[in-house]
Amino acid sequence: SGVVLDDDPKPVRAAACEVIGSNRIDLTLTEGKYHQVKRMLAAVGNRVEGLHRSRIGAMELPVDLAPGAWKWLSKDDLSLLNQMN
Repeated sequence: SGVVLDDDPKPVRAAACEVIGSNRIDLTLTEGKYHQVKRMLAAVGNRVEGLHRSRIGAMELPVDLAPGAWKWLSKDDLSLLNQMN
């Protein structure tokens, strides 16, 4: 069914959601709108205290990539990102 957010009358939902622990989930989105994860969880009465992006499309992000850091994209990375279109 999904969750209705303030800026869109059409409900949004996660492609997958796995409970990791009492206060952790693994959430998969197919499209990320502005603060979508935080807003989805707030809509059901929860609060996001930390957020970690591990992948963009088929491109896995390095485990040691620090928050706020970036990486140069290789040709393989670009190819994976282009597959999203």
